[in-house]
Amino acid sequence: TMSQSDYQDELKRRMKAIENRKGPPQKGDDIMLSIIGDGGKSAIDYRLIDATARKEPSKLEEMIDNVERIWKETKRAPFHAITADGYSDKPVDFGPAGQMVFSDFGINGDFPVQKYVAAELQRRGIPKGQIAIISDFKSHVAKQRLFNDMNEGKVRILIGSVAKMGTGVNAQRRLYALHNMDAQWFPANDQQRNGRIIRQGNMNPEVEIHDYSTKGTYDSTMWGMM
Repeated sequence: TMSQSDYQDELKRRMKAIENRKGPPQKGDDIMLSIIGDGGKSAIDYRLIDATARKEPSKLEEMIDNVERIWKETKRAPFHAITADGYSDKPVDFGPAGQMVFSDFGINGDFPVQKYVAAELQRRGIPKGQIAIISDFKSHVAKQRLFNDMNEGKVRILIGSVAKMGTGVNAQRRLYALHNMDAQWFPANDQQRNGRIIRQGNMNPEVEIHDYSTKGTYDSTMWGMM
């Protein structure tokens, strides 16, 4: 089977074929947009291209490692009171902090990324009840209950896409880390997702935002353009 780096060569070959093509594309022809899409998927984890491929180091696995590490490190995080000019000097409370994972590619299909992240974190010992995928919460009431659970530290990891989680999510009270899997087409989308954590009412004076990119892929171009 191919690996992620072999696949980059395959994408280059497809690009070359498009450049050398005479005349407008015919029905069924390869187009640049699908190469960019496949490049974005393969940059996350090659299993998004071939679900039967073996597990290799990838930015997806790197992100899961980070989420697990931060989950362990923030079981008893210090929370500060919000004052008129910032934060209280001393913590006013201690308890579990939260994280959000933004992942837009491969939500369905043979290798569903969001479900994989949740299952992999559970496999590593994080209780199922502390992990939520936002699309599992359909009604306004269910979502509000979920956000309350995040704010109270019961749910500690929330996974979703920018479309589902980029606006209208007020779950920032204990939010310590944000993980951005993909570069967005528009800077506004990036501001929206980062606005979940850099937000009034967050009791953490300092937060972490992790943006993930895979060297030697179309990722760097996408992040650069954004």
